[in-house]
Amino acid sequence: MAIYLGLSFLLRLTILTKKLNVSFEIPFNIILGLILGPFKGAFLAILADTLNLLITSSIATWMIEYAIIPPFTAILSWLLFYIYQLKNKLSFITIFSIFIITISTLIIIYFSEVINGANQVKIENLSKDIRQIFTKELVLILIISFSSISLIILISFSILYFKTKKEIYYLIIFIFSVVLTIVILLRWLWGPYAFIKYYNRFIGIKNNKLREINQYFYFYLTPIILKGLITIPIYCVFLISLTPILIKLKKRYDTNNYDSYHKIKSTYY
Repeated sequence: MAIYLGLSFLLRLTILTKKLNVSFEIPFNIILGLILGPFKGAFLAILADTLNLLITSSIATWMIEYAIIPPFTAILSWLLFYIYQLKNKLSFITIFSIFIITISTLIIIYFSEVINGANQVKIENLSKDIRQIFTKELVLILIISFSSISLIILISFSILYFKTKKEIYYLIIFIFSVVLTIVILLRWLWGPYAFIKYYNRFIGIKNNKLREINQYFYFYLTPIILKGLITIPIYCVFLISLTPILIKLKKRYDTNNYDSYHKIKSTYY
């Protein structure tokens, strides 16, 4: 947890956070769910998030809309890890189904906005020339293209795994699916709603300019998606590199606890 808090502070000073909004809270909470399970992982995710707010003097801006993201990330990652450990056809079908349902939901939601409105989506932190390029139609094309590429990647590594039975291919499938599912659900779809709530509670109320969710949801969704296309590969590389080591440490920890339990049991019984 100390490493996470230190990284979180240092990243605030880098271009990754200032321009691309790259936060390592998501992969950190995924790791907590993988290693500690749903209950301990969720508890430590809440604790780390709260400590981070205290250290950065942001505790006054605590909101339930944001506070539920860390524990939900840990729980969802644990659930997908449980499916991953089954290593059978059902686990593959489940992982693919979750991915397809999640990405289809995003496409349907964004497609409905393209049909209902033809206004360009503005991206505040980009230049005016670039803003004019990223219309809703183009962003929808990017989403569909990204989804297609993601599906091709999952299918390709699935074929490689079934042909070679190498564990690394199965791990890549798992990590890629976990990151995509969590980022799309909690960052892309839930993120705009949470931010509008934050804006109205701490900014809009001061100048009496509250923002309606149905009017500003896509205004914030579009830049989040565009930045997410950069952060998702970063998260995947980070977790693919780190997860095998953590899984080995977890197995060693579980084995030591199991041996210790039986030693104590044999002593008293």
